[in-house]
Amino acid sequence: AFAIPLEGETGYALDGQLQFAGSQLSLPDWGFTISDIHGRLDFDLNGLSAKGIQAHSLGSPVRVDVTPLQDGSTRVRTRGNLKLKNIGTQVPALPLRAASGRAEFVIDVDVPPTDAPEDKPAMLSLDSDLKGVAISLPPPFGKTAEQSSPLRIRLPIGEHPTPGRLSYAGQIDASFTHDGRRVDVVLGGGNAQDDPPPGIRISGQLGTIDLFDWSEAVNKLPATEGSTLETLGLDLHIDRIQADHLGINDLHLNAGLDGGIWHGSLEAPNLAGEFSAAQKITQRPIQIDLQRLHLKLPLGEADFQPAPIPDPDDGPLPSTLPELVLNIADLQINDANLGQLRFNALHAPEGLHLTQFSLRGGQMELDSAGHWSHLDTRQGTEWGGRLSTGDLGDLLVDLGYSRQIEQAASSLEFLLRWPGNPAQFHRATLAGDINLDVGSGRIVELDPGVTRVVGLLNLNALTRRLRLDFSDIYKKGYSFDSMQGDFQFAGGSASTSNLRVLGPSGRIHLDCSADLMARTLNQHVTVTPNREATLPIAGTLAGGPVAGVAVLVAQKLMNKQVDALNRCEYRLSGPWDQPEIRQLDSGGTPS
Repeated sequence: AFAIPLEGETGYALDGQLQFAGSQLSLPDWGFTISDIHGRLDFDLNGLSAKGIQAHSLGSPVRVDVTPLQDGSTRVRTRGNLKLKNIGTQVPALPLRAASGRAEFVIDVDVPPTDAPEDKPAMLSLDSDLKGVAISLPPPFGKTAEQSSPLRIRLPIGEHPTPGRLSYAGQIDASFTHDGRRVDVVLGGGNAQDDPPPGIRISGQLGTIDLFDWSEAVNKLPATEGSTLETLGLDLHIDRIQADHLGINDLHLNAGLDGGIWHGSLEAPNLAGEFSAAQKITQRPIQIDLQRLHLKLPLGEADFQPAPIPDPDDGPLPSTLPELVLNIADLQINDANLGQLRFNALHAPEGLHLTQFSLRGGQMELDSAGHWSHLDTRQGTEWGGRLSTGDLGDLLVDLGYSRQIEQAASSLEFLLRWPGNPAQFHRATLAGDINLDVGSGRIVELDPGVTRVVGLLNLNALTRRLRLDFSDIYKKGYSFDSMQGDFQFAGGSASTSNLRVLGPSGRIHLDCSADLMARTLNQHVTVTPNREATLPIAGTLAGGPVAGVAVLVAQKLMNKQVDALNRCEYRLSGPWDQPEIRQLDSGGTPS
């Protein structure tokens, strides 16, 4: 019903209403439909108005109000508890793949008057506190369904050049054009430019970023057809970026994408370098060249616990990952200077082949190679090589362990295997062999209760009980000339049957195993004092030089018989930091 009364010759008046009863409104250009409309729409020469129109849209009941604004525009406000899935179906461009659930939304459409300038388009605004919506992303962008995080989106309707805006939880502010060719995103609380320049730019400040959490979250997202970007710039400051126990603080990432190739730089107090990579990362190797990388790792911490046993079927396949060439001019772990690192991983038919993993010019020299294979649906990693150091004692201390040994130039040859990818190295699934060859040095006597020790052996615990070295008169510990043996790893344990420690006052033979998960030892130790050091001295003390010479001649004749009489056997068992030591009845003379 409507009326158009004539008011003399000066103008017109309009007063009317439309009554909806199960009506439907379709907007074909947007593919949008509002159905089952019930209510009344009033109109006059000032515009349209309505209060509490009931309808259904996006799969949910909604309420619609229509209000004329002072600038001549008309605002159509829709309120409803809407599913994110239905909104994403209606507006595919919205980044909603990580979101699920439903929440209260307020959707405004501001329609300008017919005489509005062309630069004033109709605008759509969407507001919600997202309570009821879960976002499966790590901090600071993820949230539970119970939490509130304000979201506001403002979009020009149609292909209008006016940029749209998006803000979320005080962490994201973005401006963008409808075609996506001009985008400015500011993270961490800043404001995006109102009129972004050509290209895509992401800048701002982030807190702690966990690479493993983000990788897991991204892998769980539905796959989409990726588009090739022409240009993109990154300028980010990150308080901390970490992967398990590895972390980089105060990182500045500056990078640009041009012609399908990324070029960028990394700068932090303990890291500096450059990198390059293809946008499609499998097209060419990622090249990383660092001037320095200094890491702090809890290698010697007593309370450091390994991660749960990984599932070798989790994670990416080697064929889907890029090749990698990594060069580090100055690598340090804790206080250990490891020199120059070179790491090359290239594609091979069975997966990724580690053609070079080496260290040069530091406290440790390493030459190694390996491969990460994927055969018959099973993944596995194998790594073998040789490691050497001129001073094992200093190296262990600088890595973070307590002082357990002095000097002792050492070499170690190894061939190790474990299921899964290289990052799934775990003591419970480790298998393989290590050959140990240590030169002359001294086992230092540690205070009881010291826990930051190398767990496979605890010779210190044994040498606290044995005083074979006569230098104990003026020096604590146990001096040795060499230490050699082979270790086998399997089923979460390490074992050896031929570890020999030779010293000026005798020799120690160990047949032992260590539980790498429970951190316990079970060692059978045979100690044979050196005949040339003990018997002549004992004889001289007892009967003078002549008796000492007689004893020396006798021991040369008896050999093994003397060994059998002099040796002592021990059992070491229990926690590897403080095992229990028990002398066995070996038939030899007590020490």
